[in-house]
Amino acid sequence: MRVWTFLPAMALAMIVLIGPPAFAAPAAAARAPSMPGEDGFYFSLGAKALHGTMKSGDGTTIVSRKLVDYAAETVLGYKYASVLLGAGAEYGLWKQLTKPASISDSNTQGTQLAIAAVLGYEFSWVKFVGKYYFSSVYDLDKSDAAGNNISYSSPESSYALQALFQVSGGSHLGLEYGHMEYGKQKAGATTATLNSNTQLNVSTIGVVYAWIY
Repeated sequence: MRVWTFLPAMALAMIVLIGPPAFAAPAAAARAPSMPGEDGFYFSLGAKALHGTMKSGDGTTIVSRKLVDYAAETVLGYKYASVLLGAGAEYGLWKQLTKPASISDSNTQGTQLAIAAVLGYEFSWVKFVGKYYFSSVYDLDKSDAAGNNISYSSPESSYALQALFQVSGGSHLGLEYGHMEYGKQKAGATTATLNSNTQLNVSTIGVVYAWIY
């Protein structure tokens, strides 16, 4: 099944199945989200499904392949008037869609942990959120031919942009576009700095569900 077919269905399922967190008190669940002009702390929990392309800078060291990312994210910050400042963290499970046999038995699926600075703007029932990743580690599931565990780190010019639309209460559904460039690779105990040809580039687009307190 193509990713573009099941992403919208997954987003709708999130709304139905996730809903407000189980531990939220009824009064809190019914509370409307803060409106522009209200100051205070900001906290959100979210889940997203992203379709992406991964390759090296030269497209040869790591041949382009398609992946899907299922991730959970959280943001903590402070909102002054309509502007949000904060920090976010996310953890993702990446699965390669391209068959390894078609790209020289290469499989770069794995897990990702990322931390970002967050800047947002709230306009009525729409929220625009930008993230700049200053820390991220991508661990491959499979080791190399020598048995070394492989990971990528040191994101450069890496960001994500979200548009979140209020569905009801604190429930929001939206879209995300992201881009990540990893500048270092670790194989076993050896860390190497990557150049523009060998750095790992990842671009993604997909749907986001967020519950905003």
